Amino acid sequence: MNRHILFGLLFSIRLLFCQTFTDLAKTPPMGWNSWNRFGCNVSEQMIKEMADAMVSSGLKDAGYQYIVIDDCWQVSRDADGTIVADPTRFPSGIAALAEYIHGLGLKFGLYSCAGTETCAGRPGSKGYEVKDADTYAAWKVDYLKYDWCNTSGQNSQTSYKLMSDALKATDWPIVFSICEWGSTQPWTWAQGIGHLWRTTGDIQANWASIMSILDQQVGLEQYAGPGGWNDPDMLEVGNGNLTPGEYRAHFSLWCLLAAPLMAGNDLRTMPDDIITIMTNREVLAVNQDSLGAQGYKIQDNGDDEVWIKPMQDSSYAVIFLNRGQTEKQMKIDWDMIGFSNADFLLVRDLWKIQDVGYFQNSFTATVPSHDIVMTRISRQTPPGEIPVISLKLPEDSTRFSVSDDIVFDAEAIDADGEIVQVSFTANGKVLGTDTVKTGGWSISWQPDNPGLYRIQAFATDDSSITIASQPVNIYLEPGAGPYYGSPSTIPAVIEAEDYDGGGEGTGYHDSDEINHGGQYRWDGVDLSLSAGENSSYYVGWLESGEWLNYTIAIPEAGSYDISINSASVTGTGKCSVELNGNDLAGSIQLPLTGGETLWKETILPEINLSAGVQTLKLLVDEAGFNLNSMEIDYSIKTLPQPWNSMDIGQTAVKGSAGIRKDKYIVTASGADIWGNSDEFYYVYQQMQGDGEISACVLSLDDTDPWSKAGVMMRNTLSASSAHAMTIVSSANGTAFQRRTASATASTHTAGTGASAPYWVKLTRTGNRFYGYESQDGLEWQRIGAESINMNEIIYVGLAVTAHHDGLICQAQFNDVNLKTEIPDIIPDRLNSIEKFKLYPLYPNPFNSTLSILYDLPEETDVRITIYDLLGKKVKILEDVKKEAGQYHTVWDATDDQGKKVASGIYLCKINLENNTLVRKALLLK
Repeated sequence: MNRHILFGLLFSIRLLFCQTFTDLAKTPPMGWNSWNRFGCNVSEQMIKEMADAMVSSGLKDAGYQYIVIDDCWQVSRDADGTIVADPTRFPSGIAALAEYIHGLGLKFGLYSCAGTETCAGRPGSKGYEVKDADTYAAWKVDYLKYDWCNTSGQNSQTSYKLMSDALKATDWPIVFSICEWGSTQPWTWAQGIGHLWRTTGDIQANWASIMSILDQQVGLEQYAGPGGWNDPDMLEVGNGNLTPGEYRAHFSLWCLLAAPLMAGNDLRTMPDDIITIMTNREVLAVNQDSLGAQGYKIQDNGDDEVWIKPMQDSSYAVIFLNRGQTEKQMKIDWDMIGFSNADFLLVRDLWKIQDVGYFQNSFTATVPSHDIVMTRISRQTPPGEIPVISLKLPEDSTRFSVSDDIVFDAEAIDADGEIVQVSFTANGKVLGTDTVKTGGWSISWQPDNPGLYRIQAFATDDSSITIASQPVNIYLEPGAGPYYGSPSTIPAVIEAEDYDGGGEGTGYHDSDEINHGGQYRWDGVDLSLSAGENSSYYVGWLESGEWLNYTIAIPEAGSYDISINSASVTGTGKCSVELNGNDLAGSIQLPLTGGETLWKETILPEINLSAGVQTLKLLVDEAGFNLNSMEIDYSIKTLPQPWNSMDIGQTAVKGSAGIRKDKYIVTASGADIWGNSDEFYYVYQQMQGDGEISACVLSLDDTDPWSKAGVMMRNTLSASSAHAMTIVSSANGTAFQRRTASATASTHTAGTGASAPYWVKLTRTGNRFYGYESQDGLEWQRIGAESINMNEIIYVGLAVTAHHDGLICQAQFNDVNLKTEIPDIIPDRLNSIEKFKLYPLYPNPFNSTLSILYDLPEETDVRITIYDLLGKKVKILEDVKKEAGQYHTVWDATDDQGKKVASGIYLCKINLENNTLVRKALLLK
């Protein structure tokens, strides 16, 4: 019989007697994985310490059970193909380590890969699926994470089914984690093959990465359930530099998503606040709920979102998520989750671990920036009659001044007992509690800050039932002067609603006294709130003759760009802008946008503004538009010489580049800088020989988690050129990436999980290229190095790609510093004095002086002269005899008459007795 047929028959027979694969992972697996914190730095001792810490920290008691070693535990295969663990790092062997972990009442997991090698270059399982499955079962491995590196030409479903069948055929139950990064939509085919499947690329320990991965879970809830879970990757709680609110949000959302909870931090050194997050029993109960429903998003207003998860007991877990930079008030109506608005429902705060109270119609919470409020809402039979409470004072829409003493007064009744206290809140924060009724329930409040406040009263009776009043809204108007009491410092985005206080004729002029929008502020200006992805407050229904004042502080006189963000369905709107009563640009026609909240920018370029605190006024010349914001920033100038820029590859949208004060502004489309051909925008100049370039990536648009910006050295300007670069991505951290030969595959070495602002550097020494990263531009850590054959003269500069061709990604850079040996213009004829050295004149952008450093081996007549590129003498810096030694001469960028010269390229000519050397120098001021 054919050997392959015989093998197939034997394997089929094994499957008939295999374990019950579907009995595993009935709820999302919980445990710990080594990769996020330790990468390849794994060992037997460290893994034992992590297992011990899982027990001692309380994680085991909270439900965590798997200890999983990721990549780098394996080194080779023996003569019969059995995988071999690193004998140095795991001297007792994997089976002994599994036994130790089982002895603690925990379960043990390992890592392998469907390819020929793992992602770290260790032996993969391709061709050894049955051998490895049998080995893992013999070692009593309970969990296998199976990666997708080095799988060229393989079919993902076929490859994962091979290992799945091999695991099923063993006599040991092993949870199978499919880690192919969501590239072939495993949620559509992996049910029954694996118990969990990755839906995205790797997570990073930053807010942008977490939010990007969250966005990719929308719509996947239909594919998850007991025995098969969508996996948005491991937890980063306790890693990186996230805030407590960001950690709490990350953990809560993963629990609501019914995601596997695989911690990735150092369990041995967890601070108490991280333990508190990871062991919150009520939040974990949402993740482990036996119904197995994945949570989903029901409301998206841009920065604020509402996510819900139906539970086995018919309650709902609800998360209010605030992705924005400022505190938000958020609301859920009962009919959004299938209840009647007439129902009284119990709301429990899962992080405060207490009942908030019974609410009718809806529940509203105030959510801090980059944080969540997580509740569980259920229909519960109250222990008695529900009290009745109403606010008597203040009345809805009352206007106050910040100096007023505001009285809150409520009436509360309990039919079967008595009211024991009434608390009053403003925007969700408790202002005070009255525990002694004297006629009514009341407190007084003197606020500090102007703005809109949502006021509620909460009555608690002697059965511990708490009920909320209907809210009222009050407005505290500021005193005379700018909104919130201080001018907007330029550069800034000035929101339309932040016009000066002081009332009609001082901060604004409106044609009527009614606020038609009814939002945010109670004065004559018509304010409304746009819904959707880009929700924001705006000033609307603008009529001819209306105006708004904004007090601004301009730091220095200069040229500025003013962008007006408007929307129009008529295309008839016109406005003008004044500074201290002086018109800046005449009447401006605003564009037709096709919707009342579809915004477009109108740019007034290069407007000269003087320094100081001044009044900027926007006047409506013709009706027909809504105003969202104005942005004022330094004007963008063209790139100085010798910088050039261009799109590399066939981008769908053209990029651009310029300089705004001390920042490089680069916009780019393009699919990627990867594979064997690139699409991106490049700001570059030529470099000869060795050199380095460094820059701070100040900001980077999140057009894709892999949108990237950084520094690059490139052999040619062709799309397939060999190159090296150090980049910051929007959500996947830093990396040293390169293509070692034209039109070949790219390679990647990951750095940290940092995001912009962050410093990157690239160095060339011969044909060896080094990539570095830094938090501050002072202390550098090397990411990687590579030998790449390039020409003597190459291209060096700044690279940006949207990683989403057709979208525009903007990146901003500063501290751009290029150090290079610029070639001699005139051949060096100083052979008679071999030790003489003129050091390279480093281009130092925006430095108003130029340093010239040289060595003299003996006493010599020295003459140093600066020329322009036309050969005209600019200035003699030195003409003197000097002794042997090292010298430093500074040119202050003036000519012989003491006048400042323009930015550009100059020649520094040094005459040394009868020998001459010339260097080219770039001066940017």
